[in-house]
Amino acid sequence: MNYYSLISSMSKTPSVDADALLFITNAVITDTTQQNAINTLVTDLKTYGLWTKMKAIYPFVGGSATSHKFNLKDPRDLAAAFALQFLGGMTHTSNGAVPNGTNAYALTSLTTSTALVNGSQHLSFYSKTQQGSSGAVEIGAINGGTGIPGTTFALNSTSWNSGTPNYFIARLSGGGYGSYGLTPISDTKGFAMLSRTDLNTVNAYWNGTYYGQNAQTSIAVPTPLTLFGRAYNVAGSETYTFSGKTCAFASIGDGLTDTEAANFYTAVQAYQVALGGGRAV
Repeated sequence: MNYYSLISSMSKTPSVDADALLFITNAVITDTTQQNAINTLVTDLKTYGLWTKMKAIYPFVGGSATSHKFNLKDPRDLAAAFALQFLGGMTHTSNGAVPNGTNAYALTSLTTSTALVNGSQHLSFYSKTQQGSSGAVEIGAINGGTGIPGTTFALNSTSWNSGTPNYFIARLSGGGYGSYGLTPISDTKGFAMLSRTDLNTVNAYWNGTYYGQNAQTSIAVPTPLTLFGRAYNVAGSETYTFSGKTCAFASIGDGLTDTEAANFYTAVQAYQVALGGGRAV
């Protein structure tokens, strides 16, 4: 599919953003509804001033491992562009990427200590799955050996939370072994985000609304982030804590304010609605 055929297929869209078009071309998105949804997502993020704050955006559109691996911000099939590498039992559907919760995960190749400014980071994960208390981790990176510093982003999980059950774990480039759990979420289907805009605190957001805060000292994490799991390396042997939640969208980037978090949710939710087929929750 070339540039002109894509423009023709998107004839209902008044203008096609160049960044959206590059992703659509590289990910081979041929469905007009999906093309228009991607185009609107990109233009909305630019309108809200959020596009430049993103380092990796995974729209999980197209229903295949090939289309799901691409980073909307830099849709080259390269680790340097943070294209995902899927490992284990991962299924790819129109709803997003579906891990089996046993051995499936995705390597982002994005290391926060080199790709992001220390003290300004965010992670987001759009969950399509309701899950009670478990040991699942949605996004993680743990320094080898000591486990400090580390990132653990989990919805209603017991993992690394002093054994406290059913907590929204918000640890973002944090030092120490403290418990970073917030109040449990009643239904884990929705859009979760962690954001750090200073060296001392991490804010959690649920569906664009401020959810809670943890005091954490920011320490640059030197290992790549993993989606659908968190790798922990001890004496050269990696172990993983896996998630079983279907993901319809994920992102990594600079820290976002309360207003930016709300606008980000508005853009992402509009994207899910535009795709249809039960994508939005």
